[in-house]
Amino acid sequence: MSEAITISAPPKAIGAVFAPDLNLDYAGSGRVAGWNFGVLAGPLFAQRRYHEYFYAVTSQYATETRPAYEPGGGYSGSEALLSTSKRYGSYWVGAYVRHDWLASAAFIGSPLVQQRDYWAGGIGIVWMIRASRTTVESDD
Repeated sequence: MSEAITISAPPKAIGAVFAPDLNLDYAGSGRVAGWNFGVLAGPLFAQRRYHEYFYAVTSQYATETRPAYEPGGGYSGSEALLSTSKRYGSYWVGAYVRHDWLASAAFIGSPLVQQRDYWAGGIGIVWMIRASRTTVESDD
């Protein structure tokens, strides 16, 4: 469980988030030696304060098309993520794709929710400028 904090000034805690997941990592061998692959999936949960921060509509901001709404805490949807990475000398490359489902989430009735699922993804390239002269093998 972790506490979410805003980056606005001053920062403030907006509630706890709990995201238990099943994570499977595979270090490639044979034709895919050097590649790392990962699969992660699990449900998301959050406190009422967290859901209020993103999904509440107070009466002062309610309109005919956006009614007032007060979400509860609890289930926040589910996530599934696939990732891959590989190191090439002083470079590391990686990519991921993630899909989230919001069906049955505690805040699904909010007028601010525009879709019930979404995709996200990213790529990264890292250049390691220097490295220790002494290195060790690691399973991580």
